[in-house]
Amino acid sequence: MTALQVRNGQTFQISCRIADRSGAPIDLSGFAITAQVRDALGVLVADLSGRPPVGHVGIVNLWASGPISWPCGRLFCDLRFLRPDGVIQFSEQFAIQVSTPVTRAGSAS
Repeated sequence: MTALQVRNGQTFQISCRIADRSGAPIDLSGFAITAQVRDALGVLVADLSGRPPVGHVGIVNLWASGPISWPCGRLFCDLRFLRPDGVIQFSEQFAIQVSTPVTRAGSAS
């Protein structure tokens, strides 16, 4: 599994393509979408907000509030979908590799 690469201090915003097993995009109208980022021990690192953009079938935008300050290393995430009919489903899990940026604001050394 290839990890999504992020750096502390950046804004976390991604768009994900959600498809069925045949590769067809899933209509997410009326779905409630949530996600969490956790470490390898299952400790909660962040709650993410999720919403499908209007007019884009099979796409969900995920974001964290403000610049991230997560522990460096490999973290894990999946998306939780609450369908309008009450059925709960999850996406495949994906990894997020967090590192410290080389360039830091306001630092001369």
